[in-house]
Amino acid sequence: MKRIALGCLALLCLSLPLIQTAHAIQLKPRENPDTNLWGYVNAKGELALEERFTLAGEFTSGGIAPVMDKDKGFAWIDTKGEIVAKPFIFDNWPDEFREGLARYVEGDKYGFIDNTGRKAIPARFLWVEPFQDGHAVFCEGCKKVMYGEHWAMEGGLWGCIDHSGKVTTPPQKTLDSDNPCK
Repeated sequence: MKRIALGCLALLCLSLPLIQTAHAIQLKPRENPDTNLWGYVNAKGELALEERFTLAGEFTSGGIAPVMDKDKGFAWIDTKGEIVAKPFIFDNWPDEFREGLARYVEGDKYGFIDNTGRKAIPARFLWVEPFQDGHAVFCEGCKKVMYGEHWAMEGGLWGCIDHSGKVTTPPQKTLDSDNPCK
């Protein structure tokens, strides 16, 4: 009897992430035309997360969604509406996931989250590029330089990390522009 109970308990524990993911996918953004605020509705069309966002995106398969909170700015939220990370904003919207990771900001540092909101690579970089071909370029000691309404990171030392955050190319003055993380 104990084996059956333990087996059922193990099966339940293994299936919880799938149940949570299925729930997340069913939540859809909906705008209230009277207030112009967005919330999320469940599969039955019932309000599941209050209408408090000025913008709202679809939930990822991992259960987080990009929103613009009228008081707190852009954020990634979970299915309960709790903020899990502050995204890096690129082209007026939270950074896209590339190779399963998206940049987030904590204070003045950058890191990466996965599509569940887990901080896969802690925010420890002054700047980091999106992942490409298994690596991301980062800098130490670089500075933000404005060019009109746009900006770039310049100076400092540049290196590469892998998906675990391990440095694969040590920081150096310049990287090969064609293949920086070879």
